[in-house]
Amino acid sequence: MMAEAYMIKMPQLSDTMTEGVVVSWEKSAGDRLARGDIVATIETDKAIMDVEVFRDGYLSGPLAAVDSVVPVGEAIGYIVASADEIQATSTSAMTTQSAAVAAESLPAQSGRPSQQAPRHQEAVSHPAAGHRGALVREDATPAPRPDNKRATPYARKLAGQSGVNLNAVIGTGPSSAVAGNDVLQEQRVPPASPFEMPEVQVAGEGRPMSAMERAVSHNMTAALTMPTFNATVRIRPEVMISEAKRLGISVTVAIAKACAVTIATHPTINWCYQPVDRIVERDHVDIGMAVATETGGLVTPVLRGCHARELVNLHAEWKDVVERARQRRLRRQEYSNATFQISNLGMYGVAQFDAIPTPGLGAVLAVAATGSAGMPLTLTADHRVINGVEAAQFLSALKENIENPGRWLIRGIS
Repeated sequence: MMAEAYMIKMPQLSDTMTEGVVVSWEKSAGDRLARGDIVATIETDKAIMDVEVFRDGYLSGPLAAVDSVVPVGEAIGYIVASADEIQATSTSAMTTQSAAVAAESLPAQSGRPSQQAPRHQEAVSHPAAGHRGALVREDATPAPRPDNKRATPYARKLAGQSGVNLNAVIGTGPSSAVAGNDVLQEQRVPPASPFEMPEVQVAGEGRPMSAMERAVSHNMTAALTMPTFNATVRIRPEVMISEAKRLGISVTVAIAKACAVTIATHPTINWCYQPVDRIVERDHVDIGMAVATETGGLVTPVLRGCHARELVNLHAEWKDVVERARQRRLRRQEYSNATFQISNLGMYGVAQFDAIPTPGLGAVLAVAATGSAGMPLTLTADHRVINGVEAAQFLSALKENIENPGRWLIRGIS
C-alpha cells in the first residue's frame, strides 16, 4: 500500500494573505529532497519569498505552474516517500489543485494589497491611492508585459490599477522579473521635497527615473535643507587592516565596528533631528554601508547593534547581506533606519570626498584611499544635533581606536 503524499501548501505569510503567485521552481519533479531544501519561490503582495520543505522525500506533481495564482492552503506540489510513487501521485491530481493552477490571465482575487506585512517582516505602509496619489481602478486591465523582462501576474495587475510603467521598474525577482513588491515600491516613492529646486530646461530626450533613482533624487534634495559641516582626520590604518586580514574579518566590518565602539563613548554622533525641533537620542548603533547593485544604483544594508555584537557575527552577516544587496533581495528592515552611515570609496583610489547625510541621520563618514599622509576620514554632521567640538572629539577617538585596534578588535572576536 502506497504512503499518502505530503502536500506542499501555499503558505500564509500574513494574516490577510489569501493567495500567492508561483514565481519559479528551484527543484524539478522527481528530484530528491532533504529537510530544509528550498523548492520554489512565491510572490505575495509584499515580497518574493522562498518555500522550504520540512521532510525528506521526492518532489512529485502535479506542480503549480509558474505564474499561477494559488489560494493559501492549496497544493503547489507534493512530496512522496519513494521514487516509485512519483508517477502514481502525478496522475491523481486533486480537483482543487486543478482550479488553483490557473492561467496567467486569471487575476488575483484580492483587489488591493495587504495592509499587514508578513510576520517576520517589518510592517510598511502602502498608499491608499495609486501611483503618486492617482485613484486605483479595481477593474483595470493588467498592464502589458514589459519589453525585455518578465513580470508576474500580480505585478501586472497592480501596474494596471495604478498606472505604473513596468518598463521603468527594476525587477528584483528571479532573472530580474518584476514582482508585485517592485510595483508597490514604485508607488511608495516619497513625494517631492518641500525644498523646491528651480526647474531648468535641459536639451535631449529624458527617460523616466526608476523608483530607486527617484528615491535617491528626493532624498538628496531633502538633504539640502540640512545644515551640515565637515571635519577630516587622517589615520594610519595599517595595523587594523593587517589584524583584520589575519583574523579573516572584512576591513569594512572592522571599520564599522571601530565606529560603533567610538560612538558608544560619543553618543551624540548617533542622534538625529526630528521635525519639528526635537532630537532623537538613540542608544542602539545600527550602521549602514553603501553597496552597488548588479543592475546599477546603490543600496545600504544595515548591521544592527554593532556596538554589542562580536566581529565574527558581524562579518558573517555582512557577507550574506552584501550578496543579497547586489541582487536587490534584501527585506525592508535590512536596509532601512540606520543610525550612522559609512561611505567607502577608498578602493577606487578617491583621495578625499564628502558624503551627504540624509534625513534620519545625524552624521555620515566618508572613507577615502590611503595616501602618503594616511587615510582621510571625513565626517559630515547635522549642525542641529552635533557641534564642531563633538565631531572633533569623535574623530580623534576614532583615530585612536583604529590605530590601536588591540583594545577592541581581539575582544570583539572572542
